[in-house]
Amino acid sequence: MKGLKPLFILIAAAVMAAVFLAGCTTPTPTPAPTATPTVPPAISPAPTPVVTDDKANIAFSYIQREYSQSYEGIPAGPGELIYAFDVTVDADKPIYTDGSWFTIEYRQNASAELKTYEPMTIIGYPSMTIGNGSGPAKGRLLLALKAPGEGATGPTPVYWKPLDRQEGPNKVYSKVYGVIRTS
Repeated sequence: MKGLKPLFILIAAAVMAAVFLAGCTTPTPTPAPTATPTVPPAISPAPTPVVTDDKANIAFSYIQREYSQSYEGIPAGPGELIYAFDVTVDADKPIYTDGSWFTIEYRQNASAELKTYEPMTIIGYPSMTIGNGSGPAKGRLLLALKAPGEGATGPTPVYWKPLDRQEGPNKVYSKVYGVIRTS
C-alpha cells in the first residue's frame, strides 16, 4: 500500500491542477449569432372613410288603404285585395324623383318568400326635383295582391332606385321604408 500512496497523491494533485486551471482560464470567445434587425412593414393609417356629401336623406310616409271588391271601377281578382298607398316624399337635398323609385315588398304568408313588386298603377305622382324647397312629391300607388295569410309581411312600400339609375348630383344610398301616417 505504500506504493499507492504516492500515486494517489499524484492523481489528486493532477485533478486539483486541472480543476484550478479550468476555473482560471478565460473561455475562448465564440462569435455571437448575428441578427439583422427586421424592419417591420410601414404601418399606414387606416383608410379614411370617404365622406359623401352627396347623400340625400329621404322623408317618406304613406297612408295605406285596402279594397276587396274594386277601386274606382277596377275590380279586385278572386282572393285579391287592391292596395292603395297615398305617398309623400321629400328630401334634405335636391333629388330628381318619379314613380320609378317605388317598389312594394310583400310576403303572403310565413312559408312564402319575400317578393318585390312594382306598382300596377301610379296616380298623380309627379316627375320633379324634391329637396329644393318646392315641397314634397305626392301621389297614389296601386297594386293588387293575394290576400295575406298567416305570418304575412307587408305590403310595404319602398323608395329606392339603384345608384346607376339615379339622376343628379345627390344620391339615395339605401332603401327607404315608408312610415305609416293616419292622415
